[in-house]
Amino acid sequence: MARLAAPSIQDRFLRNLDWNLLHTFHVIVQSGNLTRAAQKLGRKQPAVSLALRRLEGHLGAALCTRASNHFELTPEGMVVANACEELFQRVGGLPDRLANLPGEVIGHLRIAAITSITSPRYDRVIAAYHQRYPNVQIGVDIVPWADVTRRLTRQLADIGIGPARFLDADFEYSLLYAEPVQLYCGRSHPSFGKTAATPEEIADEGLIMTGGDEPDVISRYRLQYGLGRIVAGQSEHLDEAKRLTIQGVGLCFLPEAFVQMEVEQGLLWPVLQEVERFTSDIHIISLPRERLQLPTRLLLDLLQEIQDG
Repeated sequence: MARLAAPSIQDRFLRNLDWNLLHTFHVIVQSGNLTRAAQKLGRKQPAVSLALRRLEGHLGAALCTRASNHFELTPEGMVVANACEELFQRVGGLPDRLANLPGEVIGHLRIAAITSITSPRYDRVIAAYHQRYPNVQIGVDIVPWADVTRRLTRQLADIGIGPARFLDADFEYSLLYAEPVQLYCGRSHPSFGKTAATPEEIADEGLIMTGGDEPDVISRYRLQYGLGRIVAGQSEHLDEAKRLTIQGVGLCFLPEAFVQMEVEQGLLWPVLQEVERFTSDIHIISLPRERLQLPTRLLLDLLQEIQDG
């Protein structure tokens, strides 16, 4: 009976290798030190250090020299770093290569969005996406804007839609639309039918706060003119904030398109002068493209293809 050939050194290496260690090392090299790598990976630094030592033990070579303020790859580390770069570039390109092959795209697309998205472009993108990829299940969760990037980081969402306090280097942003915002009151409020000459004129009026759903542009405006010293109500859901406003509980900053029908029906009144109107930029937010699944990449491609107008 013929004997099976003994596995080669290369076969044993590939069989015993923990590929997650290569990914961790790749992130360490990209980050420049263990602390930043741990932050990107969402792990504690001792765990990242242990993973590095395990990889070094598996390879039988020191990959870097490290101290509190110094990090440098060894010649062996450079070889492994270059191999990791090539490996992850090839693997990261698989979704685009698969997208160009005939066949159906299946999977899930999870969107975390603020309430009151009013964008014809977004509507056209969703409609076109479903027509092209009917086997992708689309799920939408409405969350406060501060939770949008948090969900992306925790991989609880693939795409985020909302304003951005600042442009975080860990994400990619694409402007969806600029949302006009006004200050409104309900029919029973004393300010109904009146236009404030200056914002300071209404500083003593109670305000309905939208908490985590209040973009920074509104927060800065409020603080500049002393609005919101008196809190009349609060809701992180704009539908409920609008309800409180209509019932005369207080003044509230709301997107113009979101309340257009109520204004036309005489249920809400814009309190500020036209010159005091401002806009809040609403972005499509995602992780870097190389980290995205195919259904997410295809949506971003459609967003580039379908512009306003």
